[in-house]
Amino acid sequence: MWLFGVSGAVSLDSDVEIVMPLPAGLNEVPPAPTEMIHGVDRHSPGPGALPGQERARARPPVELFTKLLQASVYGRVPVRAADGSTSLRTYSAPEPERVVADGSGVVTQGAGARVAIAVVDLGLDQQVSRQSVALPWPVSFAVTPYIATAPDWQRFMRWHGHEVFTMLPIEALDPENDDQGALAIPVHDDQTGRLDRLDQVMSRGSGYVGLAGAARGLAAGVDAFAAIADDLQARGLGFMELDGRFLEPVAREAGLPYISMTMALDE
Repeated sequence: MWLFGVSGAVSLDSDVEIVMPLPAGLNEVPPAPTEMIHGVDRHSPGPGALPGQERARARPPVELFTKLLQASVYGRVPVRAADGSTSLRTYSAPEPERVVADGSGVVTQGAGARVAIAVVDLGLDQQVSRQSVALPWPVSFAVTPYIATAPDWQRFMRWHGHEVFTMLPIEALDPENDDQGALAIPVHDDQTGRLDRLDQVMSRGSGYVGLAGAARGLAAGVDAFAAIADDLQARGLGFMELDGRFLEPVAREAGLPYISMTMALDE
């Protein structure tokens, strides 16, 4: 588990992002069961049942909206809704608030310099993952795709007020000595192969605002990230790059909402 933080102007917005309100109505569905893939998934018992008491915060929503889901050969994956609604906007946490200096009230923090903290690679350790929700709600979480219970963990984290990402494994330049697993985006494959692997990863989670991962092997050829960036942007997702900003130019060119986490606070 890595704990990442970054200070400065933090935003997952882009010029092409369509801002829409939460979908109206009760067209919510629970996460679909994800079958354990032999040889890929690691054992994770999941978080257990949601707490019985009333939620302290209304955002992000706990259940899923069917209008933001699309069937694929691997399962349901995010899609931009016909009315412009996106997973990035729908499942995001609210803007942080601050107390006015004169004590006259509370206002939204808004844009500007701030600190963002994310805890990544959650889901493998049940105790650590359950304890993580005790962190302040502005802390974001990224859940590994290598567990069948990833949607359950993400739902559990949303219930506690945290926005969630799904980890995107990317193949290293030397995969024999740095194996990122069977779901890693292949560096030396063609775009079709990379997009197929992307669909596999996206189908493993649910109710997330975007994907999170380190460039690894793609750092030596960032143009290979272009098709992935285009696909994520079209689906209304964001991308959080870990341990560098190698993929930022390609993400910006695609209009993909992007944030980088360049400093590890703990591991």
